[in-house]
Amino acid sequence: YFLFQRCQACRWWDGGDLRAFDMAVIDFVRNMRAAGLEMRFVFDGMTHPLKHDTVLGRLRDNAKRMDSYLAQMRIKKGEQLGHSGFVLPFGVVDCLAEALLREGVPC
Repeated sequence: YFLFQRCQACRWWDGGDLRAFDMAVIDFVRNMRAAGLEMRFVFDGMTHPLKHDTVLGRLRDNAKRMDSYLAQMRIKKGEQLGHSGFVLPFGVVDCLAEALLREGVPC
């Protein structure tokens, strides 16, 4: 979320500019290395069976919030509403992983 929100061209409501996001990731990695820091990224894996109900509940809550948000967008026609930190466009995680791998960051 941090890098996506910092990227000016990455507007979540229209999918953003993944090329600009890719460059933001690369700049971030290079700046961290320039500061002497090496990173490792860990992406979530499979959900433990005992957590399925919790995960499904969160997904339902997110869907309700998104539905409410889209309803507000229809009402306010054209006004940009603030991002509340719960949705990233499709492709962002894949773009992040590809940029990190190209930069040699272990994932």
